[in-house]
Amino acid sequence: MTRSVWLFARPLSWADFIIALQWVSDGKYPLCHWGVLVTHLDITANDEFMRRPPDISATEAVDLGIMYELRRNDINQNTINIIRPFSTASAEWRLFSAKYIGTTEMAHEEIEVEGTFS
Repeated sequence: MTRSVWLFARPLSWADFIIALQWVSDGKYPLCHWGVLVTHLDITANDEFMRRPPDISATEAVDLGIMYELRRNDINQNTINIIRPFSTASAEWRLFSAKYIGTTEMAHEEIEVEGTFS
């Protein structure tokens, strides 16, 4: 099954406390918290999810697919956090930008193995 791949980015968590810093990382992916969304939806043709207001309720949320997000743990190591199902109704992802990357034929299990250190 072919699925779409999107790069999602949101302001760093500390930017919520200093409003002016939210816009410092806007469109500058190195200064953002980021994740990769793999979706079965054809959201390239319908980008309505991008125009949803940040205060969307959980009942209006749409399952967009699986989000593989980069997280740093307590001992300063990068880890992967898998959010399944993913929705932009999540409090952490209420402000975001997204860019279409392409498609994949890989299954969830293959992606998880590929993105995990042995």
